[in-house]
Amino acid sequence: LAKVQDEAGHGLYLYSAAETLGEPREKMIADLQSGKAKYSSIFNYPTPSWADMGTIGW
Repeated sequence: LAKVQDEAGHGLYLYSAAETLGEPREKMIADLQSGKAKYSSIFNYPTPSWADMGTIGW
């Protein structure tokens, strides 16, 4: 659980940084949900076990 919280915190930092450059957080989230924004394809891989998550994530 701590790892998930840590990674979510990184996302919050990135959204905050982007907001300082003039992009509203709501627009960035809407773009991500609509498919307009891109994200890392690493999140598309299935992770049925902790070993898989370790292999993909690190």
